[in-house]
Amino acid sequence: MAEPIGDTGTQWRVVFVGTIGGAAAAMQVGKAGSTLPLIRSEFGADISLLAIYISIVSLLAAAAGMGFGLATRKIGLRRSASAGLILIALASLLGAGAQGAALLLFGRVIEAFGFALCTSALPALVRSGAAPQQQSLVMGIWASWMPVGVAMAMAASAALLNQIGWRGIFVVSALVPLLALAALWVTVPKPPSAKPLPFSGYKSILRPDVVILALVFVAFSAANMIYMGFLPTILVDVLAMSPARANLVVFLAVLFLVPTNLLGGRWLDRGVSAQLLLVSSFALMAVSPVAIMLPDLPEWARLCGIVVFAAAAGVPPAVIWGAIPKLGRAPGDAPILSGIFYQGAGIGQIAGPIAAGMIYAAMQNWWSAIWAMAAFSLFGALLGFFVRLTRPAISRKIGNPG
Repeated sequence: MAEPIGDTGTQWRVVFVGTIGGAAAAMQVGKAGSTLPLIRSEFGADISLLAIYISIVSLLAAAAGMGFGLATRKIGLRRSASAGLILIALASLLGAGAQGAALLLFGRVIEAFGFALCTSALPALVRSGAAPQQQSLVMGIWASWMPVGVAMAMAASAALLNQIGWRGIFVVSALVPLLALAALWVTVPKPPSAKPLPFSGYKSILRPDVVILALVFVAFSAANMIYMGFLPTILVDVLAMSPARANLVVFLAVLFLVPTNLLGGRWLDRGVSAQLLLVSSFALMAVSPVAIMLPDLPEWARLCGIVVFAAAAGVPPAVIWGAIPKLGRAPGDAPILSGIFYQGAGIGQIAGPIAAGMIYAAMQNWWSAIWAMAAFSLFGALLGFFVRLTRPAISRKIGNPG
């Protein structure tokens, strides 16, 4: 199997270009939340239709994450990532020109396919740019793709939404993936052939340790989606913040995920056990949101609870993505493992808000969302006790990036 791509400088460029490509895809998640109020005002769309628009990416992930991983293995990493970025850009431009909700939803479906290809291909591509002893570290860098991308979209909306409107934000969200695509083509060598990467087989891939980590991603995504999805409304209702200030708090909270994304991979490379990292981070995720709801605490203490949750929430994705080099037994395993974990994330992103919404409807107070989030976090902590990443894989080298 091939060594990591090029010299050290080229390898790190691949890592960062791949991560920026992921952030360009994640912008499409952030743009949805920031532009929907204006879209709803223009189209007069029903709120349930807009909820479908937000959920399409997660629905496709939940239904076919592993399938996209298998497709990526056959197509190749560079080709799959390129196709994904092109689809995202075209879909965002299509959405920018939409004159009704139907075309907007159609564009979102195309966007979801591109997002899935990027999420399956880019983690393996990032891994291909690392030496074996640094692969958990670089996967920790990759884990920052979602918060960085969402933060980019929110920052663009905060700066430009009033000037260029939601359609302009969609155009910006199309240009960034095209810039990432150009960087990808310049940085990553063109593969000599379209031969699929060899993989270790379905029985080897679907092992108990892989399934447990996929379930960990379900628990994490469910808790995190409840938190990030309901937090602005909780801040307005419970802390009497203005919507603008509440969105600023959420934006800052998203940024606090990035340092622990990066540290999580470094901790793994330095021998800290995945079990310890997962159990401790999920425990903090379960406890810290309670601070928001306690009426006797001052506002600064409640905001500290938000920061603690965000910092803790950066660890599980770093551990999960960082596990891929340890779990893979053949070069083609990496995109399939990425697809499986992406599928777990999609299931959690759907299950979490639905569970919290059902409990809230029954109890009619925001403590319900807190308890739902705590339950998913405690489930993640329980699963963390069963995670073992000590057994080395047969090879940590990825082979040709395709």
